[in-house]
Amino acid sequence: MDKAMLLNLRQNDYESRLISTGNNYPDIDISKDQLNELCVLLHARVSMDEIVSLLSISEVDLMQKIDKLRLEGLVKYVNNYFLPTFPIVSEDDGRELYQLSRKIGQNIVKLICGKMHEIKEETYNIPAFQKFTFEELSLFMLSDVLLDNFQIQNVEKLYLKSEKPNRNNKHYFFALLAKNPNSSLEPFGIYGNDYRQMGKYTYCMYGNSRYNKDQFLTLSTEQLENHFNYSSINIVQSKELILDRIVEHYDGDATLPKQIQMGLEKLHLLYNEKLMLPILNENEYGSLFDIAGVIRDDLIYILLCYHNDLVNYFSQSLYAEETTYGEFFLWYYHFFYTFVTEELIKSRNIVLPKGQVFNYMIR
Repeated sequence: MDKAMLLNLRQNDYESRLISTGNNYPDIDISKDQLNELCVLLHARVSMDEIVSLLSISEVDLMQKIDKLRLEGLVKYVNNYFLPTFPIVSEDDGRELYQLSRKIGQNIVKLICGKMHEIKEETYNIPAFQKFTFEELSLFMLSDVLLDNFQIQNVEKLYLKSEKPNRNNKHYFFALLAKNPNSSLEPFGIYGNDYRQMGKYTYCMYGNSRYNKDQFLTLSTEQLENHFNYSSINIVQSKELILDRIVEHYDGDATLPKQIQMGLEKLHLLYNEKLMLPILNENEYGSLFDIAGVIRDDLIYILLCYHNDLVNYFSQSLYAEETTYGEFFLWYYHFFYTFVTEELIKSRNIVLPKGQVFNYMIR
């Protein structure tokens, strides 16, 4: 590998991504101790001597790092070389995965548009959504519900028909994704979920700029004070108290205090005195999986129609030496549904929220 390529490789930031449930995650933090960078170099087939030089470490240090990764099941030894066991997606790889999504993605766009009446009908069977226009719900319903969080288990079970990889007795999908340092979006603009338990509630958000803008879920103590004029000693308790006031207002039992109104307006969670934050009970939340079923069978059928194309791409890539088709596909699927989401945004079937991220609560 020439010096220019090595320099470009090291200048890219890579962020780790994990798909798992329960207590299934690595016991080590790959972002520390140069482990992240080491995996990227191994994926690029950089020689051991070059890695020692690039990381400014000894051969002994290198082997200690590799042993740590092997113990976690994140690196393996194949044909006299160490390789990562999970996908590492460079900027060039990401562009290829989006190109791979074009033909199949357009079919899914047509599928969703063709079932739009049924999707809207099912959406408004959920009482919590009846206070909102479909435009206000569109990112969540057409991307997260139909394609991502509420659909991905169907894709695993009905298309892949395989379990998550076993790594050191933990079951999870893992990846490193290149991130453009000049972009405010998450790596490759991929849409995703985050949620936290806050007292009696689960607070959730969906989007592709969850951590680069002010979001209620990730507000620091200082940001909370600035937005809500709240002198906070315990940020967790302060957020829980704010959510209590929000729910009381949502149920019609109380008026929002002025300082909370002002904070929510800054976060685009209150607009023209309307709370832009659906609050679902557990039954309503469960109904979202049923709505994913509106396109489930057709989605799986289309994926199966393109199965050979996807397998051929995988078999000719570096990933075939490193990981399974199932793990490759699950990460490709994130590029795929992000491509579909962007196409739906272009056609105005999805209208992004004012804060670019969809927020909701479960109680």
